[in-house]
Amino acid sequence: MLRTPLIAAAFMLNFAVPTHAFDTRAAQAYLLDLSTDTVLLNKDAQSSMPPSSMSKLMTLYVAFERLSDGSLTMDQPVTASPEVWRRWRLKGSTMFLAENQEVTVEQLLLGIIVQSGNDACAWLAEAVAGSEDAFIVLMNGAAERLGMTGSNFTNVNGWPDENQYVTAQDLAMLAEALVNDFPEYYELFSKRRFEFGAAASNYNNRNPLLGRVRGADGLKTGHTDAAGYGLTGSAVRDERRLILVVNGLESDSARRSESARLLEWGFSNFKTFDLLDEGDVVATSPVLMCDASGLSLVAGAPLDMTLTRKARDSVSAKIRYQSPLKAPIEAGDVVGALVVSSPDGEERQVDLVAQSSVAKVTGFSKIGAAIHHLVFGATPAQTP
Repeated sequence: MLRTPLIAAAFMLNFAVPTHAFDTRAAQAYLLDLSTDTVLLNKDAQSSMPPSSMSKLMTLYVAFERLSDGSLTMDQPVTASPEVWRRWRLKGSTMFLAENQEVTVEQLLLGIIVQSGNDACAWLAEAVAGSEDAFIVLMNGAAERLGMTGSNFTNVNGWPDENQYVTAQDLAMLAEALVNDFPEYYELFSKRRFEFGAAASNYNNRNPLLGRVRGADGLKTGHTDAAGYGLTGSAVRDERRLILVVNGLESDSARRSESARLLEWGFSNFKTFDLLDEGDVVATSPVLMCDASGLSLVAGAPLDMTLTRKARDSVSAKIRYQSPLKAPIEAGDVVGALVVSSPDGEERQVDLVAQSSVAKVTGFSKIGAAIHHLVFGATPAQTP
């Protein structure tokens, strides 16, 4: 049964200026509701930008792949070559790794996530691929597989380089992959503190969302002079997960307040509505050359939409199928589609399938079936 009176409305597609237009101080911003793959905010999210330390998310993604396939283990000991140690010793944000020091892969992962260690990224890259250059090839290969067409990586930690760039949309895509592909490792992003070293230094996670925004559990901050202050973050509430990317903010405090504001706006102004369950009857259609009085068309999959509460009251729907339907038809055959849209400009489509099989009539029965179609015609709204 329909959860909303979609079919009672006229079968028309109505588009309007998005009712959830919303501005932000960030130069680039992208807010995605992962539960329904709905973009809530897009500000210049397809333009190239320096990724700064947010590129470390790709370093982590490649490492998680190796952990998953067993070629890397969390307790595996790592010692960097003298060249790598000298190159990244005390350069930018650091884990303060000492020459010839032996650490574990898990310690390096936490050093990247919590402390944003440039040196930790280089040590991990060498352990995985034998060299930083070889690891960069893996990073770009992973970006291509994930569909991150607006990104290019030239180093393992986001050190400024004009040839290294990403888009906010690509970073959201990477964050989604980290959430979905590696749930057993994703929990590392929510770790608030990390004790490391002989003096047991207590590193605090730089992510300003943790402990500030309810449900926040990741992911990574970034900052360079060229990029400004950025963040790729995520939070989950009531089975809704939002992913946020912002960049180009003017200060750490602006990043902290703006990222929290955008996530709170996404959670409070939108809701996911259950419109259809799989198997719900949407319409009944006559079928040419059969004895049946009509065929029930049912939803081939569930249909959910994330909408503002105002937009929820103005959704409309349209059935598309070739009319008249002709027998024979098997139960489960896709015979059309239901398109649902809202004034926000959001549109969703679900296949309509035959609820039951319809056999083709033979002999003189065809005449009666044809007359029935000519007299009564097709009843549901349709688009040829």
